[in-house]
Amino acid sequence: MTSPRTMTPDLDRATSAAPRRLVILGSTGSIGTQALDVVERATDLARPESDAQHPPFEVLALAAGAGNLELLARQAVRFRVAAVGTSGTADDAARLGELLADAARAASSPVPEVLYGERAATELAAWDGADLVLNGITGSIGLAPTLAALGAGHRVALANKESLIAGGPLVTAAAAGTGLTNALIPVDSEHSAIAQALCSGTAAEVERLVLTASGGPFRGMSRAQLAHVTPEQALRHPTWDMGAMVTTNSATMVNKALEVLEASLLFDVPLDRIDVTVHPQSVVHSMVQFVDGSTLAQASPPDMRLPI
Repeated sequence: MTSPRTMTPDLDRATSAAPRRLVILGSTGSIGTQALDVVERATDLARPESDAQHPPFEVLALAAGAGNLELLARQAVRFRVAAVGTSGTADDAARLGELLADAARAASSPVPEVLYGERAATELAAWDGADLVLNGITGSIGLAPTLAALGAGHRVALANKESLIAGGPLVTAAAAGTGLTNALIPVDSEHSAIAQALCSGTAAEVERLVLTASGGPFRGMSRAQLAHVTPEQALRHPTWDMGAMVTTNSATMVNKALEVLEASLLFDVPLDRIDVTVHPQSVVHSMVQFVDGSTLAQASPPDMRLPI
């Protein structure tokens, strides 16, 4: 099992005068946009009374698909990144370049370097000088960027559970190979909650992990009712604001199955010692049961910006 200490923040780095340098993959998606909101809010909070010469964060690079190039260009110029990547075609890259030039001209900002194609995110994940790579890509296509970031010695804030599940020992071995004590930092609310609860005990003291599930929009429906549900209903999650794929997977409970696998891999806990309990309010995100009979639960409002 992962030691509780491996999931604690790097406090020396976090409180130093130099900014924490970030690469954000999937910046136009739900995780990416909320992460940039956290960066912006943290910068605003640090500004009024701080005499530090630097903001708390510096965004070095962004990557996203080609579905919202306008937003990607605005993000890149707003955060003055050095490079921006899209998984799209050469035509998409050309269009992105035009949008960047226009936005940069209006903001009197430099135009970042543009990367494109299926390896754009992977190249940016290994970007020199990064302290942390947030992988908010959806799906197993996030595996290569995760491995690239770890291979470059970067810490990875992992919202892309599919890369850990698909890569399994490849990812855990790459994390161990960095020599960092917290190379993989979980961003999913359930796994972030477990990591925080583990700070209060040693690995040998853990009896079980308990993940919570809201039950989604179909909780309480009969088998006959479930036969007639629609995709539109699946996208109306009662408590969480997430991307379309994760929201749909949450409605079918597939996402919870993936989270159980993720917890087993992250914390080295056998599957038969991981439980799931339905908690419609989504306030308690996970619990850790210790061998002495005590249970620690992590609770917070259902807002992904908190685990981010």
